[in-house]
Amino acid sequence: MADRNNLNNIIERILNGSQTKDDIDALLRLLNNAASDREVISQLGKYNVYIGEGQDIHIGDRTYYTWNDEALRALVRMIRFGESIEPKIREKQDYYQNEIREINNQRKKELYQLNTKYQDDLRNLKTDFNNNLNKITIEYRSNRRQEISVIIAILITKKNELMKQLEKARYYGEYISDYMKFRREYEELERARYYGEYISDDRKFRREYEEIRCKIEEIENKIEKIENKIDFLKQSQAISLHEVFSQSRAIFRRHDPEIPVDADYRQQAINLRENLDYNQQELKSALIRDEIRIKFKAENDIQTTEKKGREETYRLVIQFYLNLENYPFSSSTLNKLKQFQQELKMGKDEIEAVEKSEITTKSFYQKNVNKYKEEFTQRINQEGYPLSSISNAELKKLQESLGLRNPDIMSVEESIIESFYEKNLNKYKEYFERLMNKDFNDLTEESIANLRNQKDRLGLKSEDVKAIEQEIIKKYYQTSLDKYEEEFTKLINKEG
Repeated sequence: MADRNNLNNIIERILNGSQTKDDIDALLRLLNNAASDREVISQLGKYNVYIGEGQDIHIGDRTYYTWNDEALRALVRMIRFGESIEPKIREKQDYYQNEIREINNQRKKELYQLNTKYQDDLRNLKTDFNNNLNKITIEYRSNRRQEISVIIAILITKKNELMKQLEKARYYGEYISDYMKFRREYEELERARYYGEYISDDRKFRREYEEIRCKIEEIENKIEKIENKIDFLKQSQAISLHEVFSQSRAIFRRHDPEIPVDADYRQQAINLRENLDYNQQELKSALIRDEIRIKFKAENDIQTTEKKGREETYRLVIQFYLNLENYPFSSSTLNKLKQFQQELKMGKDEIEAVEKSEITTKSFYQKNVNKYKEEFTQRINQEGYPLSSISNAELKKLQESLGLRNPDIMSVEESIIESFYEKNLNKYKEYFERLMNKDFNDLTEESIANLRNQKDRLGLKSEDVKAIEQEIIKKYYQTSLDKYEEEFTKLINKEG
């Protein structure tokens, strides 16, 4: 049972691609005893691996007769990938497609929740607005009723006073009317005796009567106006809340001074509407910001997942071919990998990241780097720097056969030739200084060509050569200038 559990753990790590050398060594020990262990044989059978009675090993459609490196790789490949890599690729791609679908579903869910909260908050704002408007309207209506009651009481008092005045005026008017009637009955009798006095009194009473009649009409008009005001105020006092709301809403459409609402109430209602509009705009702005944030995060997560999916799928393929044929890959496998990179639409950085983790950082790659380093060191010690074209061509072939990348080769070569290169720089510097001292005033095309040949022969970079030449030329010009200044000073002193 212990062997079976150990085998299960090793197989689990192989399936995850995290097996170690110790796992492979332990697996080999278990496999060598597998013929007598039915549980191990049964476990291997799940992966199309069978061990015959004659110790022949059947892995897929291949047969091996000993557990050598090739058979072990075939076993690991069969456990990890099965008969073909394609189902594992589809499985890996399906996994990341599901991840992307989950991201999209989560985005939709968050957007839905965000919009639901926005609608709730919007409703709450409107509810608060209506409640506050209702509150100030009720307060306004209550105050308005009280004010109207006071005004009605004042008007009734005024009306009563006018009614008293009217009663007096009517009484006096009736008295004058009776008096004038009495006077007409005795007109004939009194005409002769009191003619002059009668005429005077009659005109006086007629004038007073007209004045009283006018005053009565004026008082009656005033009373009618007061009664109309009282009726209007009583109707206003009984106005419905709906009508008050209608009046208040008119404020929001237009600021009409004829609207029958107090200025304080009008301003409170306007402030409530302005606050509602401002808060609604703030909610809308926050909604837009949060929607952008959610969408941006989802897009970023999708891009990250897609990138990871491409890298992990390509990593799976690299691991399959490493297990299939070791490293370096054959030209056929390299073409398949290149085609696969194109199908996945992988970027250069993604390819390099996967190959670095699966190839260039592994021990087998470092062994190949060391082989190249030994060969390069041997040749550089024999020939010096720079190497001959033949050696360069042979090293190029060695690099290709070992599957080494150019940056790794350059790093190896630069570390080895550094001391040789420095010596060659000094040689060129000495050569250029001699040429400057000898032929500076008469540099020919031939001497310049010799300089370039010397650079190529020493294997120097153009930028390094240019720096040396500028330094020496500057120094030479300064020396020549100092000599000229000295000679000129002597000549002046001599003639002076």
